[in-house]
Amino acid sequence: MLLGSVIFLSAFLLFQMQLVVAKHLLPWFGGTPAVWTTSQMFFQVLLVGGYLYAHRLGKVSRVSTQPRIHVALLLSSCVAVLVLLAWGGAPLLAPESMKPTEANHPVWLLLTILASTVAVPFFALSTTGPLLQRWHSHQEATVQKTYRLYGLSNAGSLLGLVSYPLGIERALDLPSQAWLWAGGFALFIVGGVIICRQTSALPHDHSRDYGVASDTPAEGDERPGWSRRMLWLLLSGVGSVLFLATTNQLSQDVAAAPLLWALPLAIYLLTFIICFDRPQWYSRRWTVMAAALASLTITPAIVGSVSVPAQIAGYGALVFSMCMLCHGELVLLRPGARHLTLFYLLVALGGALGGTFASIAAPVLFRGIWELQWGVVAGWLLVMAAWLLDRESPVHSGDRWLFVGLIAIAGFLGLSSALESPVIARIDWLSSHGWIATFAGTAVVTTSVGATAWRQRLALSPYWPRALLLFLIISSCVFAVQSVLRTTRAGTLYADRNFYGSIRVVSLPVAGGDARQLDHGTTLHGVQVNTPRYYKTPTGYYSPGSGISVAATRLIRGEVPSTAGRSDGVYFGVLGMGVGTISAFAGRGDRVRYYEINPEVIDLSRGIEPYFTFVEDSAAKTDIVEGDARLILERELVDQQPQQFDLLAIDAFAGDSVPIHLTTLEAFRVYARHLKNDDSILAVNVTNRYVDLEPVIAANARELGFYGVRVDNSGEMPVLLDSSWILLARNRRVLDHPELRRAGVRPLRNRRILFTDKYSNLLRVLY
Repeated sequence: MLLGSVIFLSAFLLFQMQLVVAKHLLPWFGGTPAVWTTSQMFFQVLLVGGYLYAHRLGKVSRVSTQPRIHVALLLSSCVAVLVLLAWGGAPLLAPESMKPTEANHPVWLLLTILASTVAVPFFALSTTGPLLQRWHSHQEATVQKTYRLYGLSNAGSLLGLVSYPLGIERALDLPSQAWLWAGGFALFIVGGVIICRQTSALPHDHSRDYGVASDTPAEGDERPGWSRRMLWLLLSGVGSVLFLATTNQLSQDVAAAPLLWALPLAIYLLTFIICFDRPQWYSRRWTVMAAALASLTITPAIVGSVSVPAQIAGYGALVFSMCMLCHGELVLLRPGARHLTLFYLLVALGGALGGTFASIAAPVLFRGIWELQWGVVAGWLLVMAAWLLDRESPVHSGDRWLFVGLIAIAGFLGLSSALESPVIARIDWLSSHGWIATFAGTAVVTTSVGATAWRQRLALSPYWPRALLLFLIISSCVFAVQSVLRTTRAGTLYADRNFYGSIRVVSLPVAGGDARQLDHGTTLHGVQVNTPRYYKTPTGYYSPGSGISVAATRLIRGEVPSTAGRSDGVYFGVLGMGVGTISAFAGRGDRVRYYEINPEVIDLSRGIEPYFTFVEDSAAKTDIVEGDARLILERELVDQQPQQFDLLAIDAFAGDSVPIHLTTLEAFRVYARHLKNDDSILAVNVTNRYVDLEPVIAANARELGFYGVRVDNSGEMPVLLDSSWILLARNRRVLDHPELRRAGVRPLRNRRILFTDKYSNLLRVLY
């Protein structure tokens, strides 16, 4: 009872720690989704270290001495937590003194902070589960009972993930979350020490110690070959890539928040629990058909255009079915108890390699978030290899119902495509017809081999199971290539990806010229129309009639700006550069100061051959400051350099939403101190498909004594875009302007939700 409780608690605390720490560090690195994937990679590497420790501890010492060594590790982790508490004032949370002061090398800065703060307690938690299970295997004759403890560990991980966004994050601020975790960690230390003492006091059969080899290994304890070990490693790695790629996709398209981090990881762990608790729950027939349907219908092009719940359901179905396939085959390949820690070590190493690929290699190798598609392809290839290795798999024995099911799936997709069903309508011709042709060719080949009767061919041909899997692999490759072609299609002038996400410049034909559009993932960040009529016209979210346009031309100046400018000038501040559209409002004598964290975005408007020329064409003096806007604004206040902006626009987006740390009360206090006077305007772009930020902005306005209005504007591309801006000012008369009334102004709603640096919850503001 105690052993199971400690294993469960260690897994629970392990994943709670990851969410708390990543949320705490998210604002320090611009609120980008890569904070979570990089943190996951770090934790997965530490997990490998913990499993290696559990594996090697048994190799170098007897079971009777292992508990003493582990007690020393547990006590060391307790000391590490106390040191962090004395250093930063709270357990688990990095101190404010560690905030980065520059944007260079964010991955290595993040890894350094994690290593110097939470590495030791995380390592201690990661070692306990596999080590206690190994001790349990010395006392239990049934291997399955020991493997079910692995399922119990994953259940603790799953509860830790689900309870955080749905309960703990909603009820507690970050310091309280850290203290709650510390209380659980203290219980874990006490329980771990008790188990270690009990284990060291038990009599042991030294022939079963790691360091002593038995002359006659137990049945099922034969040393696994290299092909089997490689499949352990790769099947685990593909599952890790799939859930991290899904997290990246959701975070970039919606918002970077613990809710969207936890759900794909929870689904990933759920497949581990199902497969390891009872291997009988994994059905090759039904899982292969479900994975085939999901991998051939769910693509970012389709899922990215629907609501958040529908996106989660779509990507969740893909991750669940493909991870069930990978983890089900992993369980069927598991070894006996003698090689338990080696198995866990390679599974953990595979997860770490998958995490490293998704967080470090993929941004270098790919110009878009393509690892999801290639992960599906790799998953099918590995399943093919696992089935070839297993003499009882459908590749060798045949399964006519699997064949019939895949035929039915192909028929459904083909009919949907022919009828232009909404299920398939968004898939390009290459993917909706090319894979059907592949399937038809496969069916002809497979049914033509063997006996003359069609029924005999269907039931007895030894070739069709392999051909069916080959078809799935080819189909997945077609989808992956199709996604790549969409990103690099004709009209794409520039595409790249870095720590802050994937960006793309697309040329769109318009009457009399072309329009250049900047996309961040699936979110449009700005557009410039290269025609004589609109060349210097503010476009997109800044188009005529938008809230920011009225504020920049009427409210601040009292007139439409002229090329001659004004003697006093207007000082514009902008958080998030986009394509530099606000420069189109600035004339001679004005100043514009941009704060932009992504150097790639800066180069698009200020490079050697810029794609967007709003900044270069402006007669205003322009400054561009690279780095996280809030951190720089705070540093300027510390240095006694308030900027005295006439108009400060908050237009920085991570995914489809303004990063949460730029919407908190503390952030708005910083903005307020940088305004020139009570007539100055704070403008917030709240245009969004998924997140309703109006209650958050309204709460900040009330706390700081600002009056606010909202201006919604609609239009058609290429010049106009639907936009929603909230304008705030301490002087109410500034916002009482006829131009605003003509633009469709309305007061802010009474609903208010206050976000602070210590408390925020995405669930409360989802549409």
